[in-house]
Order: sequence, then structure tokens, then C-alpha cells
Amino acid sequence: MQIEERKVGDVVVLDLKGKITLGEGDELLKDKVNSLVNQGHKKIVLNLADVPYIDSAGWAKSFAPTPP
Repeated sequence: MQIEERKVGDVVVLDLKGKITLGEGDELLKDKVNSLVNQGHKKIVLNLADVPYIDSAGWAKSFAPTPP
């Protein structure tokens, strides 16, 4: 999966390209979103227009809390 970041005003838009499945793109997406949140961004939009397939395990892992 590829992630391109752009800003529209005070919103960060992540343009995602490729599949989001367990083991394919899930960690990359999680790391990117966590990085943006840690930088103080509160408005994040995921553009899924170029994502042909998402499985539930990959989606869940992308947003599962990180243990302390």
C-alpha cells in the first residue's frame, strides 16, 4: 500500500492506494495515523478511492490501540 499526505486547510488528507489486509498495509497505516496524532493533528481524512480491497482483520489492526 502507498500513502500520500496532503493538507487541505487544517485537515490532513491521506490518499491511500492498494489493499489494506492483515500483513499488507495495516502497520503502515497505523504508524502514519499515530505519527500524525502525536504531532497534534486532530482532523485526518482517509481517502479510500484507490483502495480496491479491505479485510476486517487488516482494518481492525490498523486502528487497534498500541500497548503502553
